Parts: sequence; structure tokens; C-alpha cells
Amino acid sequence: MSIFMAPNPDRNEIVKMHLCYAPQLGIEGEPSFYVHPRSRPDEYIIIYTTRGIFLCEQDGISYRVPEEDYILLDLSIPHSFRFEQDVPSEIYWMHLKGNLVHYIINGIKGITPLPLIDHDPSVLDSLKIAVEMNLHTDAEPFAMSNHISNLLTNLLEKQYRKKKMEEFSEKEYQFRSHFDHVIQSVGLRSLTLDHVCDRMHMNKYYFAHTFKQYYGVSPMKYLLQQRIIKAQNLLRSSPLKIASIAAECGFSSPEYFSNAFRRECGISPEQYRNSCEIQQ
Repeated sequence: MSIFMAPNPDRNEIVKMHLCYAPQLGIEGEPSFYVHPRSRPDEYIIIYTTRGIFLCEQDGISYRVPEEDYILLDLSIPHSFRFEQDVPSEIYWMHLKGNLVHYIINGIKGITPLPLIDHDPSVLDSLKIAVEMNLHTDAEPFAMSNHISNLLTNLLEKQYRKKKMEEFSEKEYQFRSHFDHVIQSVGLRSLTLDHVCDRMHMNKYYFAHTFKQYYGVSPMKYLLQQRIIKAQNLLRSSPLKIASIAAECGFSSPEYFSNAFRRECGISPEQYRNSCEIQQ
């Protein structure tokens, strides 16, 4: 199986040059798949292995990307791709261009060198949505740009957190452990900032300041992100109605949930669910 997609060449030039743009993306599963050594200046690629084993060689070094892992590469460095011989394999992939792409990935490179290989199922969700969005010829280019920006920003945040985890002081470790316990015991559905501060015996100002120092985002932004992640899981795996999912994840109304989901993910909850059903 091989599905290749190229966006409409008339896409908004502002998006293509200055924001986040996917000149090519798709799904590849042909056993004979092989990309000869080459380079693509000012371009990156993110690849998620859904089945089998993906192999990459870059700058004389071989990289092995097993099932459910992804790789982020700088394509300006000569590279070649292939599947492991005699192993049925499949990947989702997306080329990335634009000044904002370069800016965010430079942030990632400041934490960890590329190629970056990691395990993160949410990357597959994002690539599936991008493929689905690209199928619609009337898709708003800024929506795709926002979706790519969210994907890369999430990768940057997770790499930042991973690095900070390695540098935790005892004080930070205790704070994070206590906070995680509060989330697990109270649950996202009814969790509020007042709940957290009461359980952690901290005033709101000191808690917010400490949280931002350790997590890199505000407490409310973090809780919103966690609610969106939970909503994505429910949209993929449950038959619950949108209103029920909104309530289950702690949103005050279905309208607020839909607006927040679209702002964070680039598409509506209904479109997200539909895209997951199509790919299954």
C-alpha cells in the first residue's frame, strides 16, 4: 500500500513561507519502499512507524525506528530510507517547511540533537488528522499550519520536560509527585485550581509561579491540554456523544469544549472522531 498526497500549489503563500507548511505527506507500506540518498534544503520530516521497522541512514549513521516510535529528521543532511527486509511495515510521514517550523525545531535541537527518535502515540494521531485534513481541497491553509505548529510545540514541550526530569531537584520532584497524586485522586472532570491549591496547601499565586517554573506553562494551560488529551482518547475509543465527553473531561459546556478543541487541534471534535474512524 502506498498513499501519497501533495497539497494544492495555490495554498496561501504566507503560510508556505512564514508559518508551518506540509509540502508532502502520506502513508507508505510498499515492501519495496526505498528512498535513495539525497538532501532537501530547508525541510524536515517526521515519520511514525505504525507497523514493522523503518530504517534511516543519515550522515553515515544508521537509525532503526520500531513500531509505535517516531523520528524527526533534518532533511538538509543527506539521508536514505527503507523498510527492514522481509518485515511487513507501514509509516505515516509528513515533510515540514516554513519559518515557524524552523524556529520550533531549532528549539528542539537546543534540547536534543536530531535525528530525534522517541515514543509518543499522539504523534500518530496528529499525522492521521493531517492526512485527513489534506484530503479536503477546501481546507483552510491556516488550520493545517496551526495543526502542525501544535504538533511541533508539543514535541518541544515534551523534550523540555524530559530534560528537566533528568535535572530535578528533590523539591521539584516532590512538587510534581504531589501534583500528579492530586490529579489522579480528584480526576480531571471536577478538578479546579482551588482544588489543587487546597490539596497542596499552597496559595494560588505561589502555586502558579512554581508550576510555571517547573512545567513551562500555566496551570490552566496544562489542565486544558490534559483535558484535550483525554477527550481525544474518548473520541477515538468510545461511542459517547460530544456533550458527554465534554462533561467527562471537565468542560463547562459542549460549546466551550468544541471551541477549545478546535483551537488546540485545528479541527472540531466531530472531525477528529471521523478522521479516526476513517483510518481504522
